[in-house]
Amino acid sequence: MHFSLLYECAYISNAFHIRNNSKVQSHLRCPVDFSLSIERIDPDGKEIGDIRQLSTRIIQQWNILFPNSPIHSIDDITPNTLIATKTRFSKTAIIKSREEVVLDRSSRQKQKLLMEVEVLRTRLNQQEAESASLTEEINQFNKKIETEDSALQHLQQQRHALVNTLSSLQTQKQRESSELQSLQSAKLSILEELVNLQHTIAAHRTSIEALQSEKRSQSSHLEQLRNEQLLLSHELQVLQQQRQSLACAVQHTRELISQSVDCANPTDTRTSELSSATATATATATATALATATGMDSGFDSVTVRWTRPRGRQRQRQRQRQLRGSGEAFGSVRRPIANDTNIFADDSFWWCVCYKQDEE
Repeated sequence: MHFSLLYECAYISNAFHIRNNSKVQSHLRCPVDFSLSIERIDPDGKEIGDIRQLSTRIIQQWNILFPNSPIHSIDDITPNTLIATKTRFSKTAIIKSREEVVLDRSSRQKQKLLMEVEVLRTRLNQQEAESASLTEEINQFNKKIETEDSALQHLQQQRHALVNTLSSLQTQKQRESSELQSLQSAKLSILEELVNLQHTIAAHRTSIEALQSEKRSQSSHLEQLRNEQLLLSHELQVLQQQRQSLACAVQHTRELISQSVDCANPTDTRTSELSSATATATATATATALATATGMDSGFDSVTVRWTRPRGRQRQRQRQRQLRGSGEAFGSVRRPIANDTNIFADDSFWWCVCYKQDEE
């Protein structure tokens, strides 16, 4: 190691002094390669590329190996000093230096180990601090877990209460659903009854409409019957008035005839002729008046009424009573006849007159 260090020191000094003194390399005959010197000088086996770092390292190792002749810079190392140092040391010194180097290496390794131990201690302290912080965090987490556990228990209690309420609500829902089904069935039955009622109402409406139409037809028919009844009642009143007027006219004619008969003398033919002529004239005048009132044809200017002489007043009165009885049987009522009443428009008047005359 010392020889290689000497060679390297010579090589480095040669590298520093080669510019000023070209004869240095001729005096130093060193077969050591530069790359090998770098590996040998570095005890850790690391490559050092900078020449200045290598020189400082050589100076430090020089002062450790040769404390009697220390150097302060790389310029202090010359070939002469190297040769003198080489001849000065013996093999024992080299062995001692090797032991010192080994010791130095062990001390350095020990220092490294101590440094590593310190580093480990610092790391351990850091880890302890981290573990303390972690324990604090764990404690905090435990506290949080405890609070979360209490909250979880509270939530479980709430959940249990909610489950109970849910079960009660489900039972209530089932009860309400059953009630709803019963209500729906009742609703369906009510709807069916309503539909049946609607059908019956529709049938009743149709029957009512038919009855109303029948009623309208009957009312119209009744109105027609009422109108006909009014017409018939009016015609009946007219006929009654005509009958009364005809009865009055017949009575008047009979009275005139009876008066003419009473006034006449049966022994006197002249008086009888006069009375017969008077009766004939009276009948003719009455018929003419009747024809004029009824608006008869102008061809019938006169009506011939056959006159027979009554046998006596008793028979005449009896005939008058019969006539009165027949008039009352028809339900005649004597009323005043209006001027515009046509009492001779009906054939009943003439039938009565002709019948009575035929009977006489």
